[in-house]
Amino acid sequence: MEEFIKPYKITLSKLAKNINIAEGYIKEIIAEKRNITPSLSLRLAFYFNTSPDFWMNLQQHYDLEIAKTYEAEKIKKEIQPLLKPQTNHSHKRLYNN
Repeated sequence: MEEFIKPYKITLSKLAKNINIAEGYIKEIIAEKRNITPSLSLRLAFYFNTSPDFWMNLQQHYDLEIAKTYEAEKIKKEIQPLLKPQTNHSHKRLYNN
């Protein structure tokens, strides 16, 4: 989020005021202590003329990277991958003619 707002040369205080949220909330998002919520994604989208999906995708991408970093190895040890079924290429006739 910080990288996105930097080119606009807007302070966090002004951003918070313009989208009607507490400045501390923005600071916590930048510090990775809070998530971008659907409501916040709407506010950011209206303000920056983007889509709410853009902001939600940023959050989802971040969440997945955190999960990969901290949980992937544990999950790999817990889960046995499902094998693809073997395909039999011989065709059996359903009816005898």
